[in-house]
Amino acid sequence: RRARQRPDDRVAPRLRARAPICAMFGLGCCCTTEDRAGDAAIVSTTAVGEEYAPTPPREEPSQPAAPPKAAAGPQLPAEPDAELPPPDTLEVRITRDNMRTPMGISLEQFESDALFISKVDDNPNTTVGRYNASVPEDLQLRVGDYVRSVDGVTGRAAVHQFACPGEVRIVIRRPTPFMVRVSKDGLPLGLVLRFDTLGSSLFVKGVEHSGAAAASKADINVGDRILSVNGVRGSPAVLMEQLKTHNAVELEISRLAPA
Repeated sequence: RRARQRPDDRVAPRLRARAPICAMFGLGCCCTTEDRAGDAAIVSTTAVGEEYAPTPPREEPSQPAAPPKAAAGPQLPAEPDAELPPPDTLEVRITRDNMRTPMGISLEQFESDALFISKVDDNPNTTVGRYNASVPEDLQLRVGDYVRSVDGVTGRAAVHQFACPGEVRIVIRRPTPFMVRVSKDGLPLGLVLRFDTLGSSLFVKGVEHSGAAAASKADINVGDRILSVNGVRGSPAVLMEQLKTHNAVELEISRLAPA
């Protein structure tokens, strides 16, 4: 007898929960030389010009000596460079002393090579907490940052690079969140959402054309993350409750631009 199919779970918003990759990295060391093969050295190359035969210099008629130039006037101070916006990509180096020291961050990943930092433990007894206390604020790891690579390794495999003692090189992407407003007005929200049960955001897996998000012409794309709803941050359960109980919602969106 054929197994009975489970009824279609298409609802709006459509939810799919997923266990987190790890909780504050209670990982065992599984790194080998092959694991770190992604940390390839960059070899610089120098272009070689074409060979040529030197041409003898041509004799020029003698010219009277030019009069000496007048002394230059006082030099004006150079104008300071315009203040540049903080970069959205930075590289940090973090050292984990031993296997017993927790890393102090939690990560999420959905359909992307980048890992989303959902929690940061600033306890100085953690590796990240100690690092954050030793650097300026703009170099600290924050909730909402994306880990692009660890020692050159991307995706889920990058998690294992954190597990070993020693220094790791982390490339961070830091997008600037923006706000959008959606009015449901009797329509379903129209977003297919996924989340880690222990996370702090909602991942947009799909946008339904017949939903309120599309009708409101809200700037929401597949791959975005909802960080807060009506100014409220918290677990996915808290964010979902806000989405369900309000007709008009203001969503804080994080969007990772292509590398």
